[in-house]
Amino acid sequence: RIMRTEPRAYAVRPQHGARMKIRTHLFLLALGAIAPLLAMAIIAGTLLVQHERKNFESEALGRVRAAMSGVDAELRGSITTLQALAASQNLESGDIRAFHEEARRVLASQQPYWRNIGLATVSRVPLINAVRPYEAQPAFGADDKSFDDAIRTRRPVIGPVMAGPLVSDPSVRIRMPVVVAGAVRYVLSVPLDPASFDKLLRAQRLPEGWVIGLADREKRFIARLPGVAVGTPISTSFAAAVARAPEGWFWGRTLEGASTYSPYVTSSFSGWVLGIAIPASLVDAGAWRTFWMMAAGVLSALALALALAGLIARRIAKPIILLADAAQDLGPKLDSPLPTGQAIEEIEKLHAALREASQTIRERQVLLENERSAFRAQAELLDLTHDAILVRTTDGVITFWSKGAEEMYGWRSSEALGQVYHQLLRTDFAGRRGEIETELERLDRWEGALCHTSKAGATLVVASRWVLRREPSGKADFVLEINSDITRRTLAEEAIVKLNQDLIESGKRKDEFLATLAHELRNPLAPIKNCVAVLKAVDLPEHKRVWAREVIERQVGLMARLLDDLLDIGRITHGKLELRRERLTLAAVVESAIEISRPAIVAGSHALIVAPHPHVIALDADPVRLAQIISNLLTNAAKYSNPSGRIWLTTAQHGNAVSVHVKDEGIGISANMLARVFELFAQEDVALNRAQGGMGIGLALVRALTELHGGTVEAHSGGPHKGSEFIVRLPAAAAALPVPESPGAGLAVDKIPRTTILIADDLTDSAESLAMLLRQLGHDVHTAYDGEQAFEAAARIRPHVALFDIGMPKLNGYQLAGKIREQPWGSGMVLIALSGWGHEDDRRRSQQAGFAHHLVKPVDFDELLAVLQSVLAERSTLG
Repeated sequence: RIMRTEPRAYAVRPQHGARMKIRTHLFLLALGAIAPLLAMAIIAGTLLVQHERKNFESEALGRVRAAMSGVDAELRGSITTLQALAASQNLESGDIRAFHEEARRVLASQQPYWRNIGLATVSRVPLINAVRPYEAQPAFGADDKSFDDAIRTRRPVIGPVMAGPLVSDPSVRIRMPVVVAGAVRYVLSVPLDPASFDKLLRAQRLPEGWVIGLADREKRFIARLPGVAVGTPISTSFAAAVARAPEGWFWGRTLEGASTYSPYVTSSFSGWVLGIAIPASLVDAGAWRTFWMMAAGVLSALALALALAGLIARRIAKPIILLADAAQDLGPKLDSPLPTGQAIEEIEKLHAALREASQTIRERQVLLENERSAFRAQAELLDLTHDAILVRTTDGVITFWSKGAEEMYGWRSSEALGQVYHQLLRTDFAGRRGEIETELERLDRWEGALCHTSKAGATLVVASRWVLRREPSGKADFVLEINSDITRRTLAEEAIVKLNQDLIESGKRKDEFLATLAHELRNPLAPIKNCVAVLKAVDLPEHKRVWAREVIERQVGLMARLLDDLLDIGRITHGKLELRRERLTLAAVVESAIEISRPAIVAGSHALIVAPHPHVIALDADPVRLAQIISNLLTNAAKYSNPSGRIWLTTAQHGNAVSVHVKDEGIGISANMLARVFELFAQEDVALNRAQGGMGIGLALVRALTELHGGTVEAHSGGPHKGSEFIVRLPAAAAALPVPESPGAGLAVDKIPRTTILIADDLTDSAESLAMLLRQLGHDVHTAYDGEQAFEAAARIRPHVALFDIGMPKLNGYQLAGKIREQPWGSGMVLIALSGWGHEDDRRRSQQAGFAHHLVKPVDFDELLAVLQSVLAERSTLG
């Protein structure tokens, strides 16, 4: 045990005599110089501050009341107009269409800050929406408590600021009950633009640095200068003041944190609150000026007091200095007498007390030093560990708290001592506290994991070890607890478990995707292989050959589109897909998308119902990618619809937004799948069982391409076997485009001039098949199968057009093109790149290598013929 020593108190009896005490000198000096000035300064400053603030309060409250009168007048004007509308003969007679036209006239001509006029029955059935034609739906909504209050009170009701279903920006709703034949039949609703009140606040012309705000009954801002978002809650101090009294003056802070004095009033008409925040520095400026003047006077008086104190200090400074020097080591110097002639009673008493204490302290110093050394050794051992070590009684009261505990939990030892350990640490025993205490009592020790909460609120997982110390009699004395922080290790273990689960799930999805990919690739390979076998027949009729060629062409197209989708997903995932935007019409894109998806629709014998476009819709978009979005949705609808099903394609424009709707009668989407239908490789089991289930990338590609265009896509379904609807929303262009003329006739193959062509591809079948097609058109075609052969052939035959594969051995396409361009005979040769890579970076690299065109494998023969016609026609012109 560590011995604790308490300081000894020495009592010295005062000796009465003619000597004056130092306390008397100090009291006389302080009372004579400081007390009167200090009292006057406090009284005058208080009166001045109260006077200045009263003047500001009176003037500012008048200003606030005047501004609130303007707000009430604005509201009364709107309510008066609404009352006139409510008295309309059209409502009396029930002619809602005529009343709709009347409301539109009022909205257009009389109320610039009305955003809409709505009419609904008392059962909330919407009847009109003044910003839309009468036939347009949905009508004006009624979705807050003010609607019911208007019916109940039969009086106009001003609702809180809020956003509605059709007016997305926050607005103030005014509800007007319409009484017909003595009963409330309808409720008129007007969303009022908060900008009207912003204009009223600006008219107050407040000085710079002042703040004025108008809030509704829910204490949310309708208008404010400086501006904040409509609907922002008022400051805490403002809300507290309004809760105390409907009108008054308070000190608080603005939303920006500025210290202000604020007068405010609450309208008895609307229940709204208007307040003006005046900078506190402005209100207190006059008082501060007087304060500094008074402070200067007090400082002058203080200087005088210091001068008087200096005179008196000369009498006491020397003995005090001598006594202080002797007291530094509490040694034998204290036994020497003080100089004579310094008659100060307190110093003489202090000298005597120090002399007596010095002797006692010297006697105990050796004992205390020994005890301190032992204590320091024990403390150093405990502080060597970063674990939390605490000692507590059997009742749980903490009696020791180590430095490691301070570091781990954040409470200092002075804060923790005397606290109940499980209350301080908010220990989570997980319902095992009784079992733990039973085991501790039985075995005198316990080990396990617990959850504690630090002073900062952080949850800590600790490995806890308890040891019970008993007295010689066997009675429990205290508990030693050692806690090691294993939070990071626990979190790491949990993260490893989660990562392992994610890897298992990822592997499962990868296996499913590879199996699906193999299935999707085998599907077109089977008819291709069969048709190749059919074409080997010697006596095959011509119409069978045409049919076999069409099947092969169609299946190759399906494989190419499958690969394109995979590449597009990869580019989007890595942020490398770039849109080629141009001004276009949605109708033209829809026609292209229908043409792309027609094989899937025809294969299922589906009926495609295309709603007529209301007008020409203009877009700034990539025509190919936009057509890909719509065709993917149409193909998806065809895949997952029963044979002979119906598919609807509808387009519409709503202001600055364009929507495309694709609806089907197919297998539908379950509720749990609806939330992740646009995820990559996501498919439902019912979809996987269909013959054309797909790989689960079509809808992921739709969402990615739509978001690249700045739009959104959403899915709706009533559930399995209840069909699906997909809605794509895109931003419209600034102005509509004229209706495009019908495209001209197709490419005239017989008008392409004949020329010499060199084809180089390390895939022999690819090179020979393309050469055969071009020879059938009358061209002189030569082939090569690596880069060096191609260069030798080009130098020998000097072709006008050369088609080079990029990935060839010996010399790749880029190297071959660069080498040819270095030759005098190669400068005018038209080089066309053939590659399985079609990203913008790949095309740019081809152009830098010297290629004039870049075609993506499998090459579309019509695209190749168009390129040939272009370059050969240019040669004929230059002729």
